[in-house]
Amino acid sequence: MVARTGMEENITEKEVQIHPEAANRNPTYGTQYYGTVAATMGGLAMGTLLGYSSPAGPHLMASTNNRSRVLSNSTGQPLQLSQAEYNWFSSSVTLGAAAGALMGGLCINSIGRRGTMLIFFVPYLTGWALVGSGFQLMVTLGILMAYVTGAVVTSWTWLAAVCTLPTVVHAIMLCFTKESPTFFVSKGNTEEAVSSLQYFRGRHYDIMPELNIISKSLEEAKLNNASIWDLLKPYNLKPLLICLSILSFAQFSGITPVLFNLSTVFKDSGSKMSENASAIIVAGVQVLATLVGALLMDKAGRRFLLAISSGFMCVSVVSLGAYFYVKEQDSKWAVETLGWLPLTSLIIFVSAYSIGFGPTVWVLMGELFSPEVKEASASIVTVVNWLTSFTITLTFLPLQTALGDYSAFWLFGGVCLLAFFFTLLLVPETKGKTLQEITAQFGNRSSID
Repeated sequence: MVARTGMEENITEKEVQIHPEAANRNPTYGTQYYGTVAATMGGLAMGTLLGYSSPAGPHLMASTNNRSRVLSNSTGQPLQLSQAEYNWFSSSVTLGAAAGALMGGLCINSIGRRGTMLIFFVPYLTGWALVGSGFQLMVTLGILMAYVTGAVVTSWTWLAAVCTLPTVVHAIMLCFTKESPTFFVSKGNTEEAVSSLQYFRGRHYDIMPELNIISKSLEEAKLNNASIWDLLKPYNLKPLLICLSILSFAQFSGITPVLFNLSTVFKDSGSKMSENASAIIVAGVQVLATLVGALLMDKAGRRFLLAISSGFMCVSVVSLGAYFYVKEQDSKWAVETLGWLPLTSLIIFVSAYSIGFGPTVWVLMGELFSPEVKEASASIVTVVNWLTSFTITLTFLPLQTALGDYSAFWLFGGVCLLAFFFTLLLVPETKGKTLQEITAQFGNRSSID
């Protein structure tokens, strides 16, 4: 243990045990890659969770004429859900995510990043066990995995069993990596911090400069520690409201309920292609679009991607609504002539979301806030994100019933149009700007003094 009285004091090599050959500046990357994959496996697990309700829904939905009928013809399982019960089933995931966001924020600084991910393995696996028998790219792969599996298996219980695999792999991989050095330094455990840095950088890598940077940054963070009330300062409140608005637009665009009910949407459309095949195509395109979005983020700019994203989302979802409107007037003509439109519209809709509104808001959240309020703002934004997701997912099918399919999709299109103008008028461009320059835009003059 090392006692330090101020942030100006550095950790010296005499204070810690470092491998005698650890004096070069050429790190190894294998353990870093492994740690990254181990951590992001949680995204794959999350993706299977988000994608599960779409292929499982048709197996779980009860007959509209006979509630007591058992679904033995499809699953052999004595369980049925009514329309209202299914709404709660598909949307409850997001409500749990909101609660998890609060718990995660508390656990990260108390038991560490690795410890937090490991402890959440239990509710993940327990959740799948209760259903059955047992970060963006990984999430989309998880959704694709759930859709593909749902097309192959004929039982929602087997689908749940397969969806547990990423969670199990995630937990096993985490057991063979180390906690972050930042966490150990924050707890005063310098020896473990050294061990962690040496693990991630390589046995012969000189980790002392980085260790001192971590120590100094944590000391500075303590001195600049902010309370929740600091978020009410104009230069913090404005970016918070911008992030919350973007997230609300993203959720009320209908992306989450569409993904949760993709098979049902395609079934209702009367498309000649099977709903499972259509859902798999959309999920596959989403994976590719997410990759494209990651590549374009620093080249095209955040505001540009948000504007393009909301514009194409608006056009595609309005087109989908137009199809359902025509189908209601003349079902045969719509299916025979415009049967390609639902799949095309949803491919464009999901792709546009994945290159813009999906990843960009999280990038903005990391760029718009000063370090002292970033933790509090991130918790608020994440909770609001999942609560709005829960709300729109729960009300999606009742909304379709009350307004009609086409009116519901046109409503989503209106939200996307509002998002387009909001982006152009109020969202700042952060590409290539420093934190001081960004916060100064919101009135924080001290950042440039």
